[in-house]
Amino acid sequence: MTITNKQLVQSHAALNVLFNTKLPNGAAQFPLIRFARKYNTSFEDYVTAEKAIFGKYVEKNEDGSFKLDENNQPVFATPEDASAHKAEVEQLQAMDADLQFKPIPVSMLEGVSIEPGLLLALDWVFEDSGDE
Repeated sequence: MTITNKQLVQSHAALNVLFNTKLPNGAAQFPLIRFARKYNTSFEDYVTAEKAIFGKYVEKNEDGSFKLDENNQPVFATPEDASAHKAEVEQLQAMDADLQFKPIPVSMLEGVSIEPGLLLALDWVFEDSGDE
């Protein structure tokens, strides 16, 4: 399964809900635990790369922290820095997340109460087990 870093980031909140959902047994939990470990590693790699890009273009305060405006948005020294930052982040988001995993059979979630919108947001994580 190939997804982009943008999909990886957009799925973060929904995956956190899923990762904190109580599943009925170990057989259901095992593939989710394995997937969670791989996902978290890929997400951390993305955040590290994004922070490096942020550090190249965003102004810093005297204490070394990033300077933010009154709307909590980063402050750039020049409009060119803002454009370059945006272009690099977009390039990073378009890259493959390199998240190698076997899709989880949706049947593993049988009997678990999960919002349909959550499953829709995570359609790339699951596969139809063919039972329906």
